[in-house]
Amino acid sequence: MPRNLGLDAVQAVRDACEDSRERLLVTLMVDEGLRRCECARLQVADVLVDEGQVRIVGKGGHVRLLPVVERTDKALRSYLGEVGWQAGPLIRSTRVHGAGILPARVGTIVKAVVRRAGVDATPHQLRHTMAAGMVRRGASLRQVQQALGHASLMTTQIYLPFESADGLREVME
Repeated sequence: MPRNLGLDAVQAVRDACEDSRERLLVTLMVDEGLRRCECARLQVADVLVDEGQVRIVGKGGHVRLLPVVERTDKALRSYLGEVGWQAGPLIRSTRVHGAGILPARVGTIVKAVVRRAGVDATPHQLRHTMAAGMVRRGASLRQVQQALGHASLMTTQIYLPFESADGLREVME
């Protein structure tokens, strides 16, 4: 079973963000369920503000559209308003003008935020947290699969709640 963060830990991570770029990366991972590589690949043109969606290029180049939740919309608007990008990579290097960042750099940035928050977690656990939250709120396994961009429903099954042996005995009887 993947380890997800509690609400207090998620809030501590949010509070530990020092700038709009960190806040956007954390928000994309914990509220949209993006992988490091998906955050790194995002282009300004992938943010469909009027439609309230973001276009994600996932593993293997598979494309999916995700609704932009309110917190993500706020983080995106704040970040874009601050940096003023009109085109190109959404998340950019602070060292190389106009260049995007690599997935490893996304991980380094988010790890630093998590460490400052005093939370024992990896960046990928933010994605697990989003998926587990969807399941707790009653999302179907298919909806979780779609949000995470899993090719196989089998991969998504790890987010199903563990059933006790007592419950299994009941349905088997």
